[in-house]
Amino acid sequence: MNVKEITVGYTYTKNLGNFENVKVDAAVTISVEPGQDVDALYDKAYESKFVGKPFTN
Repeated sequence: MNVKEITVGYTYTKNLGNFENVKVDAAVTISVEPGQDVDALYDKAYESKFVGKPFTN
């Protein structure tokens, strides 16, 4: 399999009551270079997105 990019995202929906919602969506997309470990990049993308660590390539 030839992976070119990885996207990790998160969606949060808050019920405001009275049948109204607000939805917030955020995602990180990382380009995969030949020879890079896809699993390691996925872990790095997930950590940078959800733990708040800055992503460095």
